[in-house]
Amino acid sequence: MKEEIRENKMKEEIIEEKLYFCKYTISNIKDALKDENQYIRLEAYRILGFTKDALKDENQYTRLEAYRALGFTKDAFKDEDEDIRLEAYRALGFTKDALKDEEWKIRSEAYRVLGITKDAFKDEYSSIRLQAYRALGFTKDALKDENHLIRLKAKLYFEIKEKMKEEIRENKMKE
Repeated sequence: MKEEIRENKMKEEIIEEKLYFCKYTISNIKDALKDENQYIRLEAYRILGFTKDALKDENQYTRLEAYRALGFTKDAFKDEDEDIRLEAYRALGFTKDALKDEEWKIRSEAYRVLGITKDAFKDEYSSIRLQAYRALGFTKDALKDENHLIRLKAKLYFEIKEKMKEEIRENKMKE
């Protein structure tokens, strides 16, 4: 019986030591959430679990992982990091606001998802304008575009179009 009591007492002491150690370790990890090193903060969030505070972290990777863990919200559309905004639009759905985003990758994908409109002809990024001309057809404005590739493709488009018209006229005259 004494042996059993001593054994239980030892088990209780071991459990108390483990609890103390866990408490001490968790306290250190909580302190790590405030560390100036972004990687230490990220690892601390990974261990303890992401909280809404992680969404405000200065490190974009921490914020991105936090959104992935907690779920994207419309607040992510306003994040300074374009990768976070892009993932938010992919997760929550593209809106017309995405067409006005400062990042061309987001605007480009938004046009693909929402449908290209004539507004894309005015986009500052030439790849988006070219995408619009390909989808909606080249206009005479494309011949004056600041991008030489768009001007060249527009010129070829109109030349081919004119040749096709000539061939149609010739075929009609033969009939």
